[in-house]
Amino acid sequence: MSDRKDVPVYLFTGFLESGKTKFIQETLEDKRFCNGERTMLLVCEEGEEEYAPDQFADKSVYIHVIEDQSELTAENLEKWLRESRAERVVVEYNGMWMLDVLYSAMPESWMVYQEFMFADAGTFLTYNNNMRQLVYDKLKSCELVVFNRFKPNMDKMEFHKIVRGASRRSDIAYEYAGGKVEYDDIEDPLPFDLTAPVVEIGDDDYAVWYRDLSEEPKKYEGKTVIVSGSGNVAQYCAEKVTALGGKVVAMSDSQGYIYDPNGINLRVLFDIKQRRRARISVYAQEVPGSEYHEGCKDIWTVPCDIAMPCASQNEMDVEGAKAVIANGAMAVFEGANMPLTPEAISAVIEAGLLYTPGKASNAGGVATSGLEMSQNSLRMSWSFEEVDEKLHGIMKSIFKACYDASVECGQPGNMMLGANVAGFLKVADAMMAQGIV
Repeated sequence: MSDRKDVPVYLFTGFLESGKTKFIQETLEDKRFCNGERTMLLVCEEGEEEYAPDQFADKSVYIHVIEDQSELTAENLEKWLRESRAERVVVEYNGMWMLDVLYSAMPESWMVYQEFMFADAGTFLTYNNNMRQLVYDKLKSCELVVFNRFKPNMDKMEFHKIVRGASRRSDIAYEYAGGKVEYDDIEDPLPFDLTAPVVEIGDDDYAVWYRDLSEEPKKYEGKTVIVSGSGNVAQYCAEKVTALGGKVVAMSDSQGYIYDPNGINLRVLFDIKQRRRARISVYAQEVPGSEYHEGCKDIWTVPCDIAMPCASQNEMDVEGAKAVIANGAMAVFEGANMPLTPEAISAVIEAGLLYTPGKASNAGGVATSGLEMSQNSLRMSWSFEEVDEKLHGIMKSIFKACYDASVECGQPGNMMLGANVAGFLKVADAMMAQGIV
């Protein structure tokens, strides 16, 4: 069955004793769900509560226990699916494993249909204080968060803020002893006035502003941007462009590209690429007014102010560069590793466009990894805003180093030259400091 086009995956996340097993057990006991369709249940975490297969609504459930995350490979998942002859998959995921481990292992035909997170309300705040990254990892993509064992004296706002800090689209449910369930109805008004001539964003409101820009770009006007690709680099490049007031109108994958004159709806795009793991063509099927074009090379014919190749090496050749130039673009910024051919680089620089090579403009990923290592070493956990502020400072220093080097070489603004020279000098200085030279 592994070659079928669509294998629905129902994903349940959360930490030990959060209520995942109980909920899945009750679901599989329900004849409305367990109605003869063969199901593979992947158990990645075994707590005190065990499954009772004899109570399932039918005998069409195959259980496989995964004891180590190294077992999560595409080959294993395909094999288990064949062995079980299952038509769908239910996953009880280990709360201490990052979701990317599962997502990267999932076969292309597997699509996450629904994702739920369960949490014990009595321990959730402690988990968030001590393992914030793991909590955020589970919250950012889930559709529903269920806080079990919620008590009347608990402050819903504390839980609400944490969830909304990771996702503005997740529903939140509070389940009390006895089975009573209340759904979160706390409204989140924007802490700034979008109707004001000048919208003032306070330091404490930056994250809210950033997410609102990402989720509702139509509220904001700005430059038109093309971002090739739709992987991690492209997705978060588009998110940052949007946060800074730009409008991304085209993105691509290996099969073709989409064009949305209203600006790419990042919520829909993230859902397609991060949750469903589907082709970018699905976007055009779901967003009115957007278009899908076979083949990704022609993305550079779409008029834009800024072109940001973030897909693969040599994706913009000289013809693509000429198309970008002819359409009046002001800048080309590399996100992928060497996405412009040497001829394309020459054409862009000779035309007077602002150009930055990937070794400079795409340094943020490595820089953030360094910041993560610093947090681990210091036994600290910085907020999103703190990390973003530190990264902003790093990127400003990279720009200054590249620009200063271009000035010293007599070609002010030639960032290709500046990045090469600045990079060489940094390595040379390090070698001299170590006594190698």
